[in-house]
Amino acid sequence: MTIVADTGPLHYMVLIGQAKVLAPLYKRVPVPTTVVEKMLQPPTPDAVRGWISRPPVWLEVRPGPPPDATLRFIDCGESAALGLALSFHAERILIDDFGGRAETVRRNLRVTGTLGVLVLAHKRGLLDFEAALARLCRTNFYLSAELVQLVRSRL
Repeated sequence: MTIVADTGPLHYMVLIGQAKVLAPLYKRVPVPTTVVEKMLQPPTPDAVRGWISRPPVWLEVRPGPPPDATLRFIDCGESAALGLALSFHAERILIDDFGGRAETVRRNLRVTGTLGVLVLAHKRGLLDFEAALARLCRTNFYLSAELVQLVRSRL
């Protein structure tokens, strides 16, 4: 399965030490250069900047598509990831931001986020969900209690 990634989910998967689960789940993860550039900018944590400076072989950095004026209302990383996903005919896009997720759905692409990856990786025996969630909660990732409860009910 091809999944194109936006900045946020990669950022948080690196911060919690679980980026490695993306390879067995998706084999390859294309990302637009815009996402890489955003991950290299301060105030991105050193761990994330170091990781993206030496990306794993399964992370395929691709030139972003030409700017799409209809996507000007979402972040540049989200816009580039969505454009790349559409040009690749990707099965799914990895994105967390609400606006980017809504636009992805509007364009008939399947979407998953950081939590969705953690659930899938847990179900495949690649990580312990509660341990990964605890690490995620120690970052600035926003999680509502209702969302956590919903996700736990689906494990």
